[in-house]
Amino acid sequence: MTLHVTWQAGRMAHCLLAFTGLLALVCAAALPWPWFIPAMAIVLVYLAVTIRALRHPQQQGVLLLGPDGLRVQWGRDGIESAVVLPTSLVCAHLIVLHMHVGRQRRWRALALWPDCMAVDDFRQLCAALRWGAGQPNKTSKRPGSSGSTSTRAGMS
Repeated sequence: MTLHVTWQAGRMAHCLLAFTGLLALVCAAALPWPWFIPAMAIVLVYLAVTIRALRHPQQQGVLLLGPDGLRVQWGRDGIESAVVLPTSLVCAHLIVLHMHVGRQRRWRALALWPDCMAVDDFRQLCAALRWGAGQPNKTSKRPGSSGSTSTRAGMS
């Protein structure tokens, strides 16, 4: 069975970028005089990059997850094979895929929020990544934590 998921850039990442920029602006404004000017310059550059990212056309792609592994398509480029690295993170409301893509094995990261695709596709992708290649999900329990675990994608 092959899972075919079409994703596009969601609003969640843009909202987080804008919020952190405004928060940094408020923090920089509260600094004393000698540090005020350099901090404001850095924050304004950050806000300019954020505005440019918001005005940039929506990024989209396709993920094909099947018995022969993962294949990805970025925008209108061709479909390339990819290997999901064990540092990938799969949670209920966020998927962060770390991948080696193509023949050059370039490293790519992709953050997928639930608003990037249909709800059922997001749920199926989470399940497929957690149970990829017939292996159960790997959890990392940190000592001294409050019982929280992070689920790592177990695909190779």
